[in-house]
Amino acid sequence: MEAGNPELAARLQRIDAVDGRKLGLDDEVIGTIVDEQALERAQHAKRRGAYTIVHNGGRLVHFDDHLTMGGVACAMSHRMALEAVAGHPTAAWGLILEDDLAAAAPRAEEAILQVLRQIPRDWDAVFLGYHDDKGAAHPAALEVQDPSEGFGPELRDADVPSVRLLT
Repeated sequence: MEAGNPELAARLQRIDAVDGRKLGLDDEVIGTIVDEQALERAQHAKRRGAYTIVHNGGRLVHFDDHLTMGGVACAMSHRMALEAVAGHPTAAWGLILEDDLAAAAPRAEEAILQVLRQIPRDWDAVFLGYHDDKGAAHPAALEVQDPSEGFGPELRDADVPSVRLLT
């Protein structure tokens, strides 16, 4: 996306992510962010070695939505990005993207431009994601041979973002 839009590239601000490998379920900061029940579920899942996503031959065979340290770190990172946009002294709006977006969703720029053209001016937030509210992959993902190449199993069903809109 940067190569196609030098003006946009000049305005980008990179925010380093929180590393989930450096977090522990018993860290004090986790208790201030994560609901007690969700934390207990995550601890139980970790004790029994539960995976969040299990694939077999490219097909999803099991999904468990318990928290992982990677998930907590991701939420913490997204919060930092949202705070950076909200606290920016001159920006009227912001666009928060993952650093691997182009590899994970090759046509993301097209989808983003389409969304930006359609959103009403009085909306406060637009969230782009890989799945709809029921967890199904966006239909455009079916057009891609192997969108997960080089990525973990959580991206196996991912491609062009679907849109969730909040007013």
